[in-house]
Amino acid sequence: MNLRNTIITMTTFAVVSDAILIPFYPQFFAARYGVTSPVHAGAYVAFISIVVMLTLPLWARVAKRLDAMHLLVYTQCAAGVLSIASYFAPTVDCSGCCRSRCSCARAATC
Repeated sequence: MNLRNTIITMTTFAVVSDAILIPFYPQFFAARYGVTSPVHAGAYVAFISIVVMLTLPLWARVAKRLDAMHLLVYTQCAAGVLSIASYFAPTVDCSGCCRSRCSCARAATC
């Protein structure tokens, strides 16, 4: 398999696996960060979707100027770095949420 097909396959698996994992985000947030409110998982998915919609025109312009394969390599590397960074995130900051909806371990200080 050549590099082009490998990267396209890798990107396809990344998109499909992310979509498959969406129902399990509440359990992940509870296990990793101690956040039991499904509002946080829903907000996470909503913000990701909004960012994708808002940056699509920018990516279209970038794709016209750069080779698509180079763009896929750079974005997959960035996704890997950000995934590793999220692994080391110590907690979810609830400073912006209100007490009545915050169900994290720090709910008393929200």
